Amino acid sequence: MHERGKRTFTVTAAYTAEIVLAVAGAIVLAFGAHLQSTLLVILAALIWTTAFQPLVKVGVGQLLGIGYEYAYLYGVEPRFKMRFGEYLAKPRYARLLLHLSGMIGSPLGACLPILFIDPSMKIAEYVCWAIFWVVAAINIGSFIAMLTGLARKAGAIRLADGSGGSAAIEVREALEL
Repeated sequence: MHERGKRTFTVTAAYTAEIVLAVAGAIVLAFGAHLQSTLLVILAALIWTTAFQPLVKVGVGQLLGIGYEYAYLYGVEPRFKMRFGEYLAKPRYARLLLHLSGMIGSPLGACLPILFIDPSMKIAEYVCWAIFWVVAAINIGSFIAMLTGLARKAGAIRLADGSGGSAAIEVREALEL
């Protein structure tokens, strides 16, 4: 137990679980595409939407030399706690790149299945695009809300806790807004 009483996991275990989830999404997508099952394709898009965000962000963090200490579940979403000193020691552009990378994983996971399905599967395609636009709007909305100072929270969720809000904080600090 660590993060506010939540059970923690090693970074390796959590990242491996995300890889397994992404592979499971690929298998579900393969069956969905083969069987022309709209439901399976949508399920695959949802799985990838969940799995790709941490895979992309933690991967970019590792490439930038930012390590992670542990992970915990926040609802169904894993949260990876970075080594904050390493993060702060990086130049602002690297910190911004890290947070921007966290904004692309979920939208990518939502729309990527469209490339693998028959064009006749219009409902699956439309739902994948709908998921894409919802997660993109959440990311962009939190970025804009934090950048402009219009909001710090969306309901009980602190916008600074997400990639969009964190990216906006880096931009605001760089511009001294």
